[in-house]
Amino acid sequence: MDFNHTDAYRVTTEDAVKFKHFMGTDKNDFQRTMPGFPMHYDTDFNYSKDRDFWLKFILAMGFASYGYKRW
Repeated sequence: MDFNHTDAYRVTTEDAVKFKHFMGTDKNDFQRTMPGFPMHYDTDFNYSKDRDFWLKFILAMGFASYGYKRW
């Protein structure tokens, strides 16, 4: 037990075996190179422009519908 602290915990052999099994089950994930796909750099911010356009479009349609029903 490191330091006599309330969060300190004594690791037993059972805990070590469980941890070793837990880490062994994900071995393929740990050994995989990340990321598994080529990185795409959006230098023109097309993703943001597309989302911004559709947000404005949906809000405009909502306001138009509300205005029409209100009128």
